[in-house]
Amino acid sequence: MSCCTTANSSLVIVSFCAMTANVATFVSLPLLLNRDYNLSEVQIGFVLLPNALAVATLGPVAGRVSLTALGGGCPCGLVLS
Repeated sequence: MSCCTTANSSLVIVSFCAMTANVATFVSLPLLLNRDYNLSEVQIGFVLLPNALAVATLGPVAGRVSLTALGGGCPCGLVLS
C-alpha cells in the first residue's frame, strides 16, 4: 500500500507552505526591524528568540504527530532514521 494518498500529499503541500512562510518571515523581519524601527542586532535577536525557542521545543512534537497522522511512514517513500 502506497502512503502517497491525496491526504498525505495535502499534508506535504501544507507543510511546504508553512515552512516557506516561516523562512520568509525569518529573512524579512530583521530587515524590517532594523530599517523601520532602528533596532540594534542584539535587540532584533531578542525579538526573534521566542520564535526560535518555540520551534526548537515544538519541532519534535510536530514530527511525532505527523508520523502518527501518516501511519508511521513518510510521504512518497522517504525514510527517516
